[in-house]
Amino acid sequence: MLSSREVKFAEGFLAALTMQDFTEFPFANSDFREGVAKMEEYIFSSYQGEADASDLDLLFSKTPVTGDFTRFIAVLDLLNGKRISVENSYLSRATIKMSRDIAESILESQALEFRKMVTGAARAFINGIVQ
Repeated sequence: MLSSREVKFAEGFLAALTMQDFTEFPFANSDFREGVAKMEEYIFSSYQGEADASDLDLLFSKTPVTGDFTRFIAVLDLLNGKRISVENSYLSRATIKMSRDIAESILESQALEFRKMVTGAARAFINGIVQ
């Protein structure tokens, strides 16, 4: 079962991507894995031991055989149709379905440190998939 903290993080992450005009991203493929790995590296090197990063370690756990971030994919699947659009899990792209106003509202409703964390995580994700 996914925690509310994991869902909150994913919504904040999608909002931060939207605010950076990044509204489509690779999904459940090698580019996605690289982006999530960079995001994980950013969070746990910058926020290790802090409250905002606690409870996120399971979100970034990889399956041993495929190296997929199955829990992160599951939380995005949960938001499918609400905050993102992925027609089926075999598609390699996801589209964020969120206006800048909604994204801003999601981020503004959170503490400053959380906003900084998800904004930095979104940047790390973008850098990971663009390289």
